[in-house]
Amino acid sequence: MKRSAPDASSKALAHYAMGIICDNEGRPDEAVREYKAALALEPKVSYLHSRLGADFFLAKDINKAVEEFKAAKSLDPNDTKPRFLLALAYTALNKYDLAQKEYEDVVRLNPNDIAALGSLADLLVVQEKMTDAVGIYEKLVEKEKSSSLLYFNLGVIYSRLGKLDQAVAMLNKVTALEPDYLEAYIGLGVLCEMKKDLPGAISNFEKALRIDPLNIKAYYSLGNLYYRVKRIDDASHQYELLVKLNPKDLEAYIQWSGIYIRDKRPKEAAAVLNRVLSEGIKDTSLYLALGYAYGADSRDADALKYYRMALEMSPDSALVRFHLGAYYDKIKERPLAVSEFREAIRLDPKFSDAYNYLGYMYAEEGSNLNEAVVLIKKALELEPANGAYIDSLGWVYFQDGKFSEALVELEKAAKLEPSDPEIKEHLKRAKEKLKKKK
Repeated sequence: MKRSAPDASSKALAHYAMGIICDNEGRPDEAVREYKAALALEPKVSYLHSRLGADFFLAKDINKAVEEFKAAKSLDPNDTKPRFLLALAYTALNKYDLAQKEYEDVVRLNPNDIAALGSLADLLVVQEKMTDAVGIYEKLVEKEKSSSLLYFNLGVIYSRLGKLDQAVAMLNKVTALEPDYLEAYIGLGVLCEMKKDLPGAISNFEKALRIDPLNIKAYYSLGNLYYRVKRIDDASHQYELLVKLNPKDLEAYIQWSGIYIRDKRPKEAAAVLNRVLSEGIKDTSLYLALGYAYGADSRDADALKYYRMALEMSPDSALVRFHLGAYYDKIKERPLAVSEFREAIRLDPKFSDAYNYLGYMYAEEGSNLNEAVVLIKKALELEPANGAYIDSLGWVYFQDGKFSEALVELEKAAKLEPSDPEIKEHLKRAKEKLKKKK
């Protein structure tokens, strides 16, 4: 009996099966040939277009992938798979609006599709549509109450929206589900610091370090936080550990020395920085920090030595010129200070501190007061809400005998910087002068 020839459908199915085998064996080019052969026989089969499109997508031929996924979608409008794949392809092409529409259609067809909901939420985050994204994530966590990743992502979005309490609540759920979730503790540390809950921030960064004793970010954060709560020795210890992890971490040495500088222990600051020099590191910021540490004692010749080394390394640095000018001002070399401040301004016309420092220096001397006003107003153009600059302007007016104008500016400065002792003193003197004048 004569055997009948296989029909087109059977042949197409055979090519499709062979394509899957080729894919599984890591032969994508052969798989593509098989899927194309199947489509030549059965061009209206949705899943064949989806399979071919997936191989194009993996081969990074995204435009061809889009065409295949669109063909699959048109052949079976109720099948969510080609829509999902099409959304992925549009995302790869940065066509976010088109991708969003496909994900929304998938969710419309299948409201319980967790993958589509998650991808839609992530896409909204990429587009900075945080308010829309938060709504999707809230639905997701209702469906997947055991997913620490979803709670974490929702916490991040809440923090981006400024909803710090909700963000903390979400990250606490993460740590309840996964006690060793490092990123959650770091996130909680950052959030507590933003909420000015410094003990809470310290506790969470300490937990992060117990999980990952090599976490650089946690060491830096704890060093800063310990200093802020006046635990100077603990702060110093964090930076000591940091430089043991990486003896050439210049930023760690500089921040460590900064703790001692702010604690009025310049010799210890200099000792820390000299450890960097022993590592053979040559860097402008290192020399500046050394100049500043030694400059705490205006009689120490090493300060000027290191400032000049910084200048030699970076002669066009406005910051170096500024710090050198400040040191010259400190040792009463006013003409040299003026020259350095003017050079800093020339190198960086938006260097607000340089304008303010030079203007305030003139105010203190009681000289060039008209120019001082111009300089400080320029600084205020760059930083209108800077209380120190407003105080400088008020002080220039005071030195020029314009006590009413001075009082207006100094009261503004006092509102912005209520704990600044110098602003308080300036305001007090302005009020006394006006009282005597009346």
